[in-house]
Amino acid sequence: MEIFPIDNTNWMRNLSSAYGAIIGGGFASTSEMLYLAKRLMVIPMPDQYEQVCNAFALQNMGVEIVRKIDKGFSKRLRKWLEQAEPVKVDFPEHSEKLVKLALGLV
Repeated sequence: MEIFPIDNTNWMRNLSSAYGAIIGGGFASTSEMLYLAKRLMVIPMPDQYEQVCNAFALQNMGVEIVRKIDKGFSKRLRKWLEQAEPVKVDFPEHSEKLVKLALGLV
């Protein structure tokens, strides 16, 4: 196992080759992981309403959510590393339709 800290220069390369990620509950990073069909564990920042809402939605999709890191976290992390599967999300292609709609062609 290799652990990569946050690195703006190599983010996409590391992300594309990653087994999975343990990340905060922000929309962009969680969406990228879902789109790339990567395993995902989310630790939302406390008292951040957007992250709490995202965590709720992600949990309903089957993503592992950790509310706080406590004594049981290492056991939970090991289980996630051994058993986690990516959550499958259908991302249909709508680009052409959206462009036509924006240009008033539909």
